[in-house]
Amino acid sequence: MLKQHPTNWIGIIDNAFAVYRKQIRLFIAIALIYSIVIWIKGYLSRYYWDKNIYDWLSYIIGELLHEWTLGVLVVAAAQAYFNKQITPKNAFIQVAHVYPRYLTSQLIYIVPSMLPSVAGEILTELPIVSLTVYIIAYVLIYLVCIYFLTTWRLYPPVIIVEGNIESPMKIKPLRRSNKLVKNAWWRIFGTFFALKTLLRAIRLVCVVSAVLIIGACGFIENTLIVAEYAIRSETGLFWGYTFPSIKFTTRTLLWGLKTATGIITEPIFAIGITLIYFNQKNKQESQDRHR
Repeated sequence: MLKQHPTNWIGIIDNAFAVYRKQIRLFIAIALIYSIVIWIKGYLSRYYWDKNIYDWLSYIIGELLHEWTLGVLVVAAAQAYFNKQITPKNAFIQVAHVYPRYLTSQLIYIVPSMLPSVAGEILTELPIVSLTVYIIAYVLIYLVCIYFLTTWRLYPPVIIVEGNIESPMKIKPLRRSNKLVKNAWWRIFGTFFALKTLLRAIRLVCVVSAVLIIGACGFIENTLIVAEYAIRSETGLFWGYTFPSIKFTTRTLLWGLKTATGIITEPIFAIGITLIYFNQKNKQESQDRHR
């Protein structure tokens, strides 16, 4: 049962899992399609693209595909929010109807996500940059990027929901998202952070547990080393870490486990974005009526 218009991050996260349980097959089907497309993109990138441009081109295409799938998941989440039924096909079609405006917002939104990496490469190429200056500059850039990534994060439901009411090209999704997030930035950032952390913890526990169980059955050698590698891969803690020699079959197994847990958990974040959008939209409309 959904809690109507929750005001705290716990209520929103609780509602996100409730919506997910109601339409779990729909969300997993959409996430599975995304995973297949990403696998094909990775295969083509690895074997057919110029290696000099592979990293950045692959990153941009990957981000565009991720945001596109996020939009499809938002469609499904919005329908589930109103207790309506929709098929994966119709969800993809609905995003296609607003995609020109959606693509424009996508391209702008991914810029802040790229800036830390670009800034890091530029700073390391400068002739004289002390470690202190480098750290301060990088942290400032990172904080600015986090601000915009949070401020603009509601653009998918803005386009999906409000684009069905009026022409999508008349909507200014990033500006509208900024207006909805305004005066609630810290609460919304905290909700996103808590939900992301929770989902990452779920993926980590599932992958490591599966590795330990499969290792106990004798199908993985050096189980503890593989489990540590899985933990570091999920958390990004590679500082001072010597990468172990892991068999191809074991790496493939890890990839399969991470992909499977991603398919299961990724839709929940899209649902959270959708619920925050409706929460902020309802609050703003209520405030406007009382003015």
